[in-house]
Amino acid sequence: MKKKRLAIFLTFIMIISCLVGCDSTKQTNVQSKSEITFTDIAGREVTIKKPVKRIIVNNRSLFDSLFAVGGEEMADMIIATSGGTRGIEGFNKTYGEKFPKLKELEQISGGGGSGGYDAEKIISLKPDVVILINQKPDQNLESLDKVIKVGIPVVCLSYNIEPLEDRVKNIEIIGKILGKEERAKEICDFITDKYELVNKRLENMNTPAPNVHQLTFHGDTPKSFWSWAIIAKHAGGHDIAEDIPSGKLENGGTIDNEYLLKRDPDIITMGGDALGLGGNEKEAQAYLQEMVSKQAGWESLSAVKNKRVYAISYSTALNLETFYANMQLAKWYYPKEFEDIDPDATLKEFYDKYMVFDYEGIWSTQLK
Repeated sequence: MKKKRLAIFLTFIMIISCLVGCDSTKQTNVQSKSEITFTDIAGREVTIKKPVKRIIVNNRSLFDSLFAVGGEEMADMIIATSGGTRGIEGFNKTYGEKFPKLKELEQISGGGGSGGYDAEKIISLKPDVVILINQKPDQNLESLDKVIKVGIPVVCLSYNIEPLEDRVKNIEIIGKILGKEERAKEICDFITDKYELVNKRLENMNTPAPNVHQLTFHGDTPKSFWSWAIIAKHAGGHDIAEDIPSGKLENGGTIDNEYLLKRDPDIITMGGDALGLGGNEKEAQAYLQEMVSKQAGWESLSAVKNKRVYAISYSTALNLETFYANMQLAKWYYPKEFEDIDPDATLKEFYDKYMVFDYEGIWSTQLK
């Protein structure tokens, strides 16, 4: 009888233990779903608690990516960004008009965080995550040591090293942060498909690469890790600045005008602020005319004589729409080979599917 009672007692203990174990497993699973750990573009392991409701982003150039993945609710989630005046007029015409609260965001630094960040201000705002996008992934990260030490996760992204790989990684990480991995994958697939279209066509061509000269919005030549120089390579152009005997310009600079006139590039492209959403042809042409006229001797250049001088929205080198810049440059470099490609129609398709704005404006133009 005692043995029978002992057996019943042990069985009861086993059942209780199983139930407790199952409940413990259930709690563990719930806990694991409340946070996510991943590696950012700087190679740092970051853990973020979910759900994310309050986001600080250092650069407005990331808004396109955040809104494409997260939708209009991002307007309530972004609580602060960096200061700076370049591009702010265009930003206010688009995001500011649609979401007025974005005009009044808290400021955590000067332009893009190039001078470091106000750690105390960031901590006081109590964000769930701080997202940085820079030319170099870990740029000025040391100024956020205090933020990291108090447990606020900081995620590093990049827009200048590889225009395809970085965009895809950025979007994948944003998808993880927002819990919208499927949406992120769909966007990544679209972007990758457009790059592959250009790459495959270039691989099957025997046409010599044109010599190209590129200018940023302020007249400098983007070099080394700068995005435009890399986009030009992906589009099949040869940047004449690569041949400067003294080596690459690490942070951009101005090519000697005598060298430029001697090399006589086939094509000149410029990144213009007068283009993109809200841009118009009149302003874009005025920008092109001004840039060409103020350069000594440019009237003798083949690119100017042949009207192969172009401007493209400067933001497409930094933002989600880099696939458009890749397609457009390839079409300018090889007009016959890419005659059937319509970059603007592709960009409109992208906006119709993923962006919170209707596609409009002038994104690129040719000197007339």
